[in-house]
Amino acid sequence: MQHAPLAVSIGEPAGIGPDLILKAFQKRVAHKLPVFCVFGDPELLKSRAAMLGYEIEIQAISTPSDALSVFTKALPVVDLGPSHKGRARRLGSGGRQHGCRCDPKEC
Repeated sequence: MQHAPLAVSIGEPAGIGPDLILKAFQKRVAHKLPVFCVFGDPELLKSRAAMLGYEIEIQAISTPSDALSVFTKALPVVDLGPSHKGRARRLGSGGRQHGCRCDPKEC
C-alpha cells in the first residue's frame, strides 16, 4: 500500500527551509525518505537549486497526490500562486529580491 505524500511548507523563502528541502530531496534514496511534496514557489526552488549547484528537477503539481508519480524523478511542488511569488530575499543582497537585479529601494 502506498501512503499519501507528506506535505512540506517551504517556510520563509529567504530562510534555510528551501535549502533543507533541496538537500533532503537530493538524499531521498540514501535516507529512504517517504514521498513528499512542497507547498511553495517552484521558481524559487529552481533558482535556489541553481545557486547551490544542485542538479534537481523541480516539477509543479496540482495536488499532493500527484507527487506519487513524480517523486522518483523530480521534486514535486504545489504552486501556491502569484501572491507568494517574488517574496524571497537573498541573504547578503542588500534587500534585493532573490534573483532581482533592480534597485533595492524598488523591490
